Amino acid sequence: MPGKTKLRQELEARGIRDVSLCLYPLKAAEAASTRDIFHYHIEKCGGMAVSSALLGAAHIDRLINRRNRIFARATSSTAEALHNRNDKTAQAFVSYVGEFNGPRFGSHLLLGDTALTFAFFRNPFDRLVSHFYYDCRRGNITAPPGPDSFAAYIRSPENICFQTQMMASSPYDGGNEAALLDEALSNTGKLDIAELHHRMEQALLEIWTVFDLPGIVAERLHSNAAKPYDFEAFRDEIEKRNWADYRLVDFVTAEPRHLMQFTEHDLNCMMLPQYFGVVSDTQSDEGALMVGKVCRSETLVRAIAEPDTHSVADIFRRAD
Repeated sequence: MPGKTKLRQELEARGIRDVSLCLYPLKAAEAASTRDIFHYHIEKCGGMAVSSALLGAAHIDRLINRRNRIFARATSSTAEALHNRNDKTAQAFVSYVGEFNGPRFGSHLLLGDTALTFAFFRNPFDRLVSHFYYDCRRGNITAPPGPDSFAAYIRSPENICFQTQMMASSPYDGGNEAALLDEALSNTGKLDIAELHHRMEQALLEIWTVFDLPGIVAERLHSNAAKPYDFEAFRDEIEKRNWADYRLVDFVTAEPRHLMQFTEHDLNCMMLPQYFGVVSDTQSDEGALMVGKVCRSETLVRAIAEPDTHSVADIFRRAD
């Protein structure tokens, strides 16, 4: 996909560089898609940013545009609840976190076989280091961060070929990576969108266009603050243990899946939707707390143009 959207260019030209996602429809749709949306959230592949954007869009559409949309950050139990929801006309937006000892790929079928499915993938070394520090910060690892605790972490079964495991439905038995990879490659090839996580915005613009969703400007999530070790010495071991993940990421790199292609003309279109959600991140060591406001497009554009607007938080304060 060429270039950046006109609004993204404007944000960066104004020096506002802490935007994780800037989303809005790039083409006029005859009718918004009525399919459910099912995001396979592979942890540490940008899933929280996707969740906040889907949540914001569903909320605005429900309250302002009167579209019957519901959002859920789901595990298998909440996906089952959505399947059994009383209002069968409600359009579900789901961000689904797979479970090492439970259901993973295939859970979208709880919504029926017509749901739009997508996932993002990441370099296995980078994803694993990020996941380690995330688990340290959340208290899931009791030992202090360092080479010893990291070595134990990367050798744990749930952290070996993690992305491959999440895109397969068969359990990992400690030696079936080749079979899981075959399954993961087949399943990834069935997704409507499969992309690398650093191309997330370009891929999500396709969903925002097909579903005619309200605009979203979201602040970049705070990264793990303390990373005293880079763990470069473990790269060879990680590549050996996670060879299937590297094959899976290579597959997505070579054969990404998309709903549509945009032209430079599409990207430069500034026919903004009537409403935008502005999402500000106040993540702390206790967890993420994302807060949002809804404003009209013209209010957003004015807020961006203010000379003392330097961040999404500044836009958020002015988005009334």
